[in-house]
Amino acid sequence: MSDTDLFATLEDLKPFVFRITDNGGQSADRFTVVTCDGDYYGMSTNPFHPQGVGMTGEGIDLQWLDERTAAGLDRDLRWIDLPEACRRCVHDGLNDGFRDYVKAAAAAPDRASALSYEGWRELQATARENGHNGGPVECIYVDGDAFRIRNDDRMETEGEDPGPYATFREAVLSILPDQHDLSGPEYHVEIDMWDETGGPAPLWDRDVDPPVLDDESTLAKFELVGPAGAKLGRFFEEDDAYAQIAKLQRQADGEERTFVRAAYAVVDLAKTS
Repeated sequence: MSDTDLFATLEDLKPFVFRITDNGGQSADRFTVVTCDGDYYGMSTNPFHPQGVGMTGEGIDLQWLDERTAAGLDRDLRWIDLPEACRRCVHDGLNDGFRDYVKAAAAAPDRASALSYEGWRELQATARENGHNGGPVECIYVDGDAFRIRNDDRMETEGEDPGPYATFREAVLSILPDQHDLSGPEYHVEIDMWDETGGPAPLWDRDVDPPVLDDESTLAKFELVGPAGAKLGRFFEEDDAYAQIAKLQRQADGEERTFVRAAYAVVDLAKTS
C-alpha cells in the first residue's frame, strides 16, 4: 500500500462501488464495474494481458445498464465473482486516479480558504468556476493537527463542520459520493455485492445460455423462427439467436430426436418493420 492510496483496504472501497455486471463474454470488455461518481471500468477476464482490455469511461447510462440486466443480457456479480485480475485493475486504477487528491498539500490552510461542500458534483462545478484545479478536495481545510470539511449549511444548523479527521485521506473518503448520490433506488443492485458465501461463482457463458427477450423489449433486435413459422424468441444479438439454435440441437441430440437445422431462421426485426 502506498501512502497516497485513497482506498487502502477493501472496506474503504466498498461504499464507492455501485454495481458490477457481466455480459457473458459477448464483448471483449465483458465485465463492467460502476462507481458512485458515474464512472466505470470495462474489462476482459485478464485486463493486464497484452491482448486484454481494461478501459475507463464517464457518465454511464444507468437505465441502459438496468434494462440489459433485466433482459438477461448482463448479470449482476458480487465483488468476489470478478476475476482477481479485474479486482486488482479496479482497485489499483482508482487509487491511481485519486492519487493527487490524497496529497496533504491539497488541503486549504484554513476554513476561509476552503469552498463549502454542497455535494460532489456541485463542488466540482464551483471549483472549476473559481479556477481551482483540485475539484472536490477544495472543501477540506486544516484544523490544528486534523482536517475538516467546510460545510456552511451544517455550520449554520449544528455549529460545526464535519470532522475532525485524523488524516487527509479520511477526509477525502468522507466526501466521496455514495449510491444515493448517483441514483434513486430503482437502479441500485439487489444482490449483496460483498457476500463471499461459497467463494467465486462460475462465470456465465452467454453462448451456452442465450437470453430470450420479451416481445415488447426495446432491446429485441432479432427473432428466431422455427418449424411451421413458430416464433421461438427474440434476442439482442444475432449470435444469441444462433446460439439458441445450437442449444436446441444439443437438447434434441441428447434426447435422440431428429433435428433439422434448416427449419430454423434468424430474422432481423429492423428489416421487417
